[in-house]
Amino acid sequence: MNRIKPIKNNQKRAKKYLKITTAVLAIVILIFVVIGVIAYQPAKSAYQKAFSGKDKILRAQELVITQDLDNAGKELAGANQDFKTARDEIAKVSWLKMIPFVGSQIKAAENMVLAAEEMTSALTEVVDVVEIIIVPFKADENRSFHDFTVAEKEQVLQALYESTPQLQRAVSKIELAKTKIDSISDFMLLPQLREAIDLITGKLPDLQNGLKIFADASQILPPLSGYPNERTYLFLFKNNTELRPDGGFNGSYGELKMKDAEITSFHTDDTYNLDESTDIKVTPPWQIKTLINPYLTTWALRDANWSPDFGESSKKAEWFYEQEGGTSKFSGTIALTPTAIENFLEFTGPLSINGYTFDKENFTEQLEFIVEREYKLTGTDREQRKDIIAPLAEKIIDTLFSLPKEKWIDFAEVVVKTLREKQLMVYLHNEEEQEFITKNNWGGIVDQSEKGDYLMVVDANMASLKTNALVERTINYDLDLTQSKPKATVMINYRNDAALTWKTTRYRTWTRLYAPVNSVLGEVSGNETDLQYYNSDNPYEVTEELNKASFGTFLIVNTESTADLSYSYELPSWIKENMEKGEYQLLVQKQPGTIEPGLNIKITFPKVVKSWSGEGGGLDDSQKILTFNTNLRTDKSFSASF
Repeated sequence: MNRIKPIKNNQKRAKKYLKITTAVLAIVILIFVVIGVIAYQPAKSAYQKAFSGKDKILRAQELVITQDLDNAGKELAGANQDFKTARDEIAKVSWLKMIPFVGSQIKAAENMVLAAEEMTSALTEVVDVVEIIIVPFKADENRSFHDFTVAEKEQVLQALYESTPQLQRAVSKIELAKTKIDSISDFMLLPQLREAIDLITGKLPDLQNGLKIFADASQILPPLSGYPNERTYLFLFKNNTELRPDGGFNGSYGELKMKDAEITSFHTDDTYNLDESTDIKVTPPWQIKTLINPYLTTWALRDANWSPDFGESSKKAEWFYEQEGGTSKFSGTIALTPTAIENFLEFTGPLSINGYTFDKENFTEQLEFIVEREYKLTGTDREQRKDIIAPLAEKIIDTLFSLPKEKWIDFAEVVVKTLREKQLMVYLHNEEEQEFITKNNWGGIVDQSEKGDYLMVVDANMASLKTNALVERTINYDLDLTQSKPKATVMINYRNDAALTWKTTRYRTWTRLYAPVNSVLGEVSGNETDLQYYNSDNPYEVTEELNKASFGTFLIVNTESTADLSYSYELPSWIKENMEKGEYQLLVQKQPGTIEPGLNIKITFPKVVKSWSGEGGGLDDSQKILTFNTNLRTDKSFSASF
């Protein structure tokens, strides 16, 4: 009997505990029910207002693009009110942040609303600016910039010029919005929030890019186009089918004067006409005389671009212009390649001039035929064979200035693309403006910093006619960082698809490889080794220029053939010292005028790679070998930490 009592007591205690537990659970459930009742209405209201504001801001963005500013302003005002209400409603339930899961949803909603508010504010800034700029259009919506009076053009340029601070604020707000969105964790995020965030995230890159272009244009376009003071530029037409270090052979030059976005004077001529009108004597780089014309008596404007840095070659071109009798005093140099014209013609559509119709597909070939062959058939003087270039350029400029305002943003994107791809380049004497050009990578400038590893491959067509139109290059960079001294190998694969014709032949190139300063050349292979092509006892040249080590050599690629040119070298010790911090950076710069060389990179690290960035990248199974397979349509940057 004594053994039965403890069992009964245990049963009583268990029932007591069960009652207490049930009561506690009931209280907890009741608390959550109460919390749910209290929080439901604010949460629902915040959700509805946030989505309403999201819809309004997306509509406003489209209206800004189409320049329906009145309705855009109304949508933005409504969005601003919706987001303010949503923020106030979220604040009512912020005390629930202490609860796991619930707290993370509230924080995500807060950041989403804050990001949306920054986007709304940024777009409002843009609307305010655009409303001032387009005042001259209000009398007639169908007018183009070309139709404006001089006073109206000045008004537009002044408004644009003075809008820079406001547009830069808008860019900063979009960057802040991006920061807020990026801070939101995806972990266990409610689908409704994820949907809203994805919609905003999807719009941010285009909005950020468009605002950046607008802000940049406001800063540089007015002075570049002659506001408030007239500008005079050396104009160079660089034929990239005959590739030279800074983009192409200087086949034509011009003197371009602009005031308030109007061309007040534009004269172009064959560069040979200026070169042959003088008797100056300037010793050219030995490669030009040895590999192009052994009877050459002087260096001249047509070959002035021996440097791959457009700023340096522009200074040299302006100097030659003056030495050869030119009288204009320049504000800078503007250069473009046939590829740039093709980009513009793709945007404008075909243009007719002097009985010829030019479009994206036929421009380069047709112009080449006119200036190299047709003038002989028609009996035109050789000195006048390129007279079509000035009226053609003016026709293109007039067409672009006649665009309806709805196409301005699209055209700005084409110009920026062409600048970044180094088919259009600008060098300005004004230091502040040139700094801006360099910062945006619009000037074809060789990066002279020592932030990390560096590579640039530069060809110079040496008497190969217009063969570059049919030559393709792929650059392969193999770097071993496991050695005491980092060892690099660069192999350049060439393919010459040209046959022997009046404009194409075997490809002869003086190829320079630019590496970090103090790099040490080990070996060159695949090059021409006959010393008749060189000015020393070595079939290569090692120099230092532009704060880089430069390794140059000569290569011939026969018609309808391939060839491989290889450089092996050691990187300087300071690259290894930077790696002791567990970081590696590589900048590969594109040669101006090239189209899209292939780029393949393989880097072997001494340790497991923790993170990396760069287009077309991936790690092998060991996590120590990082590869990138991409192209050089623009400059490319790569990095890794380990």
